[in-house]
Amino acid sequence: MSLEAFNRLVKLKEMKEQDRTWFPKWVKGYAVFHGQSTTEKNQSLSLTRESVIGYLQSLRDHKVAAWQRLQAARALSLYQGVIARGESEFFGAIERKLRELAETEKLGAGTVEQRASLVPGEGNAGKFDESEPKPVQELRARMRLLHHPQSTERAYV
Repeated sequence: MSLEAFNRLVKLKEMKEQDRTWFPKWVKGYAVFHGQSTTEKNQSLSLTRESVIGYLQSLRDHKVAAWQRLQAARALSLYQGVIARGESEFFGAIERKLRELAETEKLGAGTVEQRASLVPGEGNAGKFDESEPKPVQELRARMRLLHHPQSTERAYV
């Protein structure tokens, strides 16, 4: 199906007004970036992991914020799942990474040391016990960036 069909779907779907406005723009931007037609009625866009990452990287290179790139990835995931009726298992990993980047950007650009001095658990990983195994440190960082309480962090560790 075409981008036109996607636009109709977005208007009918229950979602935030901001997403309703921007989802069609992100999908059209993807199509233009990859030189794919957006006017043919029965032509669906081709989405692969590499092509989606390439588009998102080009947005990053043009200084588009991580939360906006996350919105673009969500739009492409919706398109892939509903219009193209394709598998979109790779979108989960992309969206998780963009959420993490968006949280980091929300805290403000600073050095690792500056971010480590912030309160752990408020979207900031904080400092870790260097004697803990690397996977445990990574788990703690992810839990803190996602605002999980310390009790949940302890239980998972």
